[in-house]
Amino acid sequence: MSSDNCPHEVVEDNVCMDCGWSMSSFDFHGNSDYGNGYRSNVEYVSVLEVELSRLPFDDAVKEQVLSEMRRNTDRRSGSRRQMMYAIIMVVHLQLKKLFDYDIWKRYFESKKQDITVPLKLASGLLGRPVASALAEIVVVSPIGYLSKVTEILKVSSLLDPICDLAEKCLSHERDLYEENPHCTAVAFVKYYIQKNKISNVTNIAVKCGVTASIINKIVQRIKDVVADLPRPTPVNQN
Repeated sequence: MSSDNCPHEVVEDNVCMDCGWSMSSFDFHGNSDYGNGYRSNVEYVSVLEVELSRLPFDDAVKEQVLSEMRRNTDRRSGSRRQMMYAIIMVVHLQLKKLFDYDIWKRYFESKKQDITVPLKLASGLLGRPVASALAEIVVVSPIGYLSKVTEILKVSSLLDPICDLAEKCLSHERDLYEENPHCTAVAFVKYYIQKNKISNVTNIAVKCGVTASIINKIVQRIKDVVADLPRPTPVNQN
């Protein structure tokens, strides 16, 4: 993508994540295409590597994605960030790793990105429609049920923090996917309500049409996972 056509809306470390233009070396009188204003492929990949490290994928996926990104130097199709997203989808297929589309979709929405572009790019890399291919590895995520569950319990205002909790737990403990996704969604809501001592929400299992004993069992699993989550490193005040 030429910087002439890019609004430079997403800038990190002084580099546009969509077109690759380095703001620190912008030349108002020079050529704004792929000239000196662009970082090398190695530098650009290193910027995206920071973002990749924060995504909820295992090391095998991240290593192969980085390898593919270093080989891919084509700026003509979409942005580098979108190409990275496309490669992530393809690598999951190649390694036959489970892919939680709901977590992925939420990440895209948080970055205000259009998911259809990477889907098209991934289809080109794969040589067939990626949407149908992903059906082989996409898991049904409890996150997809949380909106309805919070609506039933009239706690829709809690949806975002509960989704954040669920995303962290599911990324940390993949075995949670083994439970019924609707029941797991109800359990995440119940755990959050109990943890935050929200007393005006009662009869959660009955209202959601699930068995209380099953929900309580999953809530206990969630408690164990939360206890095992990495704790943030304290900031040194000195």
